[in-house]
Amino acid sequence: MIKALMARSVAVILVHCIGFGEILAAENPAAVQLQAAYADLLENPADPSRSVRYAAVAVRLGAVNDAVASLERLLLADPSLDNIRLELGLLYQKLGNEALAETYLDAALENPAMPGPVRERGAATLDQAIDASKPYSLVARLYTGLRYDSNVNLGPSGADITLGGIPLVLDPSAMSKADGSFVATGQATYTHDLGFQDASRFVVDVAVGTKRHFEQKRYDTLYVSANAGPWLGFEGTLGATEIRPYVTGTIFGLDDKDYLNQVGGGLSVRRLLGPDLQLVVTGEAVHQDYNDSDFRPLASEQTGGQYSLSAEFAYALTQSQTFGISAGVALRDARVQWEDRTIVFGGATYAIQYLDPIAATGLVWTSRFSAGLQAIEYETGNPRLIAGDARSDLLFEVGVTQTVPVNDSVDVVLEVDYQNNDSNIALFDYDNLSASLGLAVRF
Repeated sequence: MIKALMARSVAVILVHCIGFGEILAAENPAAVQLQAAYADLLENPADPSRSVRYAAVAVRLGAVNDAVASLERLLLADPSLDNIRLELGLLYQKLGNEALAETYLDAALENPAMPGPVRERGAATLDQAIDASKPYSLVARLYTGLRYDSNVNLGPSGADITLGGIPLVLDPSAMSKADGSFVATGQATYTHDLGFQDASRFVVDVAVGTKRHFEQKRYDTLYVSANAGPWLGFEGTLGATEIRPYVTGTIFGLDDKDYLNQVGGGLSVRRLLGPDLQLVVTGEAVHQDYNDSDFRPLASEQTGGQYSLSAEFAYALTQSQTFGISAGVALRDARVQWEDRTIVFGGATYAIQYLDPIAATGLVWTSRFSAGLQAIEYETGNPRLIAGDARSDLLFEVGVTQTVPVNDSVDVVLEVDYQNNDSNIALFDYDNLSASLGLAVRF
C-alpha cells in the first residue's frame, strides 16, 4: 500500500512537471511528442505496451538520454516495474553502455513475477545486448514492391522533333513508354570494431536490386554493388574527424545482359562542425566498362574513367528534423570524345519524424523530401546526329518518400519522384513521373 501511494505521488508530481515542460517545449515538436508518450505511460506505468511505446518514440526522436532519466525516476519510485527495468536495459544498449544494459536485463529476467510476454521480450533484448558487445555487427534491409513509370525508356513524348533545324518524325519505338514493374532491393552493412578508443571501424556495404517490367523487358535491370574500407577517427586541433579510404565495384545488367562493370576507389572525410552539423567530403575515381548488345550496339563508346568530388552538409534542425545540402562535380573521360562530359550537381533533402497521426501503432512516421539539379555539358557534338552542336542538358529531380512503420522492423514505404531533362537537342528532352509502394524489412 505504501509503495503504491509513493508511486502515485511521484506520478502526480511528474505530471505537473510535464505541464510546465509543455510551455518550454511549445516550439519543439519532438519534445511535445515525447511528453505525450510519457504522459500516456504515467497513466499506467506497469503496462508493458505503454513503456514499449514510450521507449520506441524516444529512440526514433533521438531523445534516449531524456527517456533514461524519466524511466530511472519511475523505477526508483516503484522497483517492481520490471517492464521499466527492461526498457532501461534496451535504452542503455542504444547508448552503447552494454555492461549496464546487461545488468538491468538480467535483473528483469530474474524476477519470477515478471509476466511471460515481458520475460520473452527481455530475453530477446538481452541476446541483442550480448551480440552488441561483440566487436562486429551486421544490419540489413530488404525491400519489395510495385512501381509505375510514365517514361520507362526516357524518350521524348512527341513524335515531331527538330534536329539541326531539320524537322523529323520519330519512329514510335523511340518515343516515351509507360510501364509498371516489380522492384526488389537489399542493403547490408557489416561493421567490425578495430579496437581503438576513437571508434575506428572497418565497414563493408553491399547493395543488390532488380526491376522487372511487365511489358518493356528491354529495360529490366539487375545490379550488385559493394564498397569496403575503414573509418579512422582522429581528435585534435581539427576536432572530431574521420577519414575512410575505400574500394568500390559495381556490376550492372540491362535487358538480362552484362551492360556495365565498374571498379575504383575513393576517400571520404567526415568532420563534425558542431553538435548538430557535420560535413562529408568525398573524392572518387572509377573505371566504367560498357558492353555492346544487339539493342545497344554503341554502348562501349561510353567506356572510360569517371572522377568526382562532392561535399555534403547535414544539419539536425531539431531532434526530429534534419536538413542536408550537397554539391559536386564529375568528369567523364570516355572512349570517344562526344561522350566526354562534365557534370555539376547539387541537391537538398529535408526529413521529419512525427508520432503516428492516426494512432494505429504509436510508432514514429518519417516524411522525406528531396530535390536535385544536374548541369551536363558534353565535350563535342556527336557526328552521328544531324545536330552538330555539343549536347547540353539540365536535369531536375524532385521526390517525396513516406515511411509508415507497421512494427519495430517492418515499414510500408510510398515514394513519388519526378524527373525533367531539358536538352538543347530535342531528341534528349524527356520527363518521367514514377510512383512505388512496397514493404521494407529491417534486420
